[in-house]
Amino acid sequence: MYQQIKNSTSVIRIADGAYIPSDNGNSDWKAYIAWKNAGNSPEPVPVEPVKVPSSVTMRQARLALLAAGKLDDVEAAINALPEPPKTPALIEWNYSNEVLRHNGFVSQIAPLIGMTPADLDAIFIEAAKL
Repeated sequence: MYQQIKNSTSVIRIADGAYIPSDNGNSDWKAYIAWKNAGNSPEPVPVEPVKVPSSVTMRQARLALLAAGKLDDVEAAINALPEPPKTPALIEWNYSNEVLRHNGFVSQIAPLIGMTPADLDAIFIEAAKL
């Protein structure tokens, strides 16, 4: 069995981890082509896990929430909170320089605006790109 290599026509032989360049003069490449012509398919390029940032700037967070159509929902959810959590949430929202992914404020507001933990991860990933 073989595995594709990202951005390359070369492959890796899974049995021994050998790199096989796409060179018609290479006997290992010829064996791979014969194997493929026999109806086999190489394993796909492994998908690299996406790292969820532990924090983003407030600017990044607000832009990502705006793009997701959730910015106004956050402000409405904070304003709808009872005291005592409302005032600390307003302070966090209005005066923080960054947003921490695992902050209690984030965990408190997310379900109020219909966001799951996976949705939050996606927002943080997108926010980090801004």
